[in-house]
Amino acid sequence: MILAFLCCSVPAVLLVRYYIRSSVEMRRLEAISASSVYSCVDETISGITVIRNFGREEQFQKTLFRLQDKNNMAYMCGVGAGRWMAMRLEGIVLLLLAAVIIVAVFTTDAATTGLTVMYARSVLMGVFRIASLYTYLETDMTSVERVLSYSQLEPNPGYLVEASPPESWPEVGSMKFEDCSLVYYPGGPPVLKNLCLTIKPGEKIGITGRTGAGKSSLISALFRMPEPEGVIFIGGIPVNTLNIRESRKSLTIVPQQAFLFCGTLRLNLDPEEKHSDREILDILEMVTLKSMVDKTKNKLDYWITENGSNLSSGEQQLICIARALLQDRKIVVFDEAMASMDFEVDQLIQSILKTKLRNRTILTIAHRLDSILDYDRIVVIDEGQIIEVGSPDSLLNKEDGHFRRLYEHYRLGGP
Repeated sequence: MILAFLCCSVPAVLLVRYYIRSSVEMRRLEAISASSVYSCVDETISGITVIRNFGREEQFQKTLFRLQDKNNMAYMCGVGAGRWMAMRLEGIVLLLLAAVIIVAVFTTDAATTGLTVMYARSVLMGVFRIASLYTYLETDMTSVERVLSYSQLEPNPGYLVEASPPESWPEVGSMKFEDCSLVYYPGGPPVLKNLCLTIKPGEKIGITGRTGAGKSSLISALFRMPEPEGVIFIGGIPVNTLNIRESRKSLTIVPQQAFLFCGTLRLNLDPEEKHSDREILDILEMVTLKSMVDKTKNKLDYWITENGSNLSSGEQQLICIARALLQDRKIVVFDEAMASMDFEVDQLIQSILKTKLRNRTILTIAHRLDSILDYDRIVVIDEGQIIEVGSPDSLLNKEDGHFRRLYEHYRLGGP
């Protein structure tokens, strides 16, 4: 029995080590392909109304089936490899069990032979189970491996800085970019290249350019996501000398994709509970949402479902704008926030910026170029560099100017 056990263990260990190298990678492929399936289902459910309106059900079904087929291929490869290993382990166990039986028959009496066979079978099958469980453990640990890889990421250096700005900082919303460059990952291509820009307090700046020019990357650098090269001054203080959480307290942003919490309307507008109901209602009236709130039974306790699915896209974005206005920061950033709104609501928001936020510094990434024609200055970005800066009138009157060509293309209905 000892000899059979030793003879069984060596080939079993070699077989398991050979199998694990492939099975771990197949399990990883299965997890990656499954993520695509989950994303497709989530996107389809979120846009089911639009899909049905345009009769694109079959197209999305084909996309889901194609992704599911890829996931099934990875899954079936893992199942087939598992059966491949199990058959060989069982073959080793059966061969050695046969050897034990033959030796016992010719060397001992019938009673001892029966006892030997019974125990040999138990021991050898135990080896088989241990080997199988070990392989399952190794393949299932790929999920833990992915979690650990995130826990071992290097933290942003900005979080390690302990310095905090003065309590009243920034007193004014001035900004200055000096030789600012940005890459999203080590060794990656620069998306901003030695960008220099000075913004005075209270200025309204429109940022425009073609898709992929680096407009949103400028905002990412401002919020230090990731940490940019060069220096960015806010209120006269270089933000790279401050803790990243403290530096972001001077900014507020309204993103292109509205983000809402699952909770009450009050929680979404004032998550830190710093404002009274009167202040919240005044902001809602400013963005034309007070009438909608008055029609609900629970008023500010109106429950908003996950991602605001019980609201229209325009209402979701207006709530995000109201939240930004309620924070009363010196610098407000609009990242194509009015793209999902009709022209009338867009004009309403622009009038609010002129009246209620006239002392705030506004940065707007423009989707509709008409909405930034009355701004103080317009910044045109192309390939990560500022190629034009000036007032709207001067840029429109500039022959062969980049902004003029963009505006003419926009007026003709181009993307």
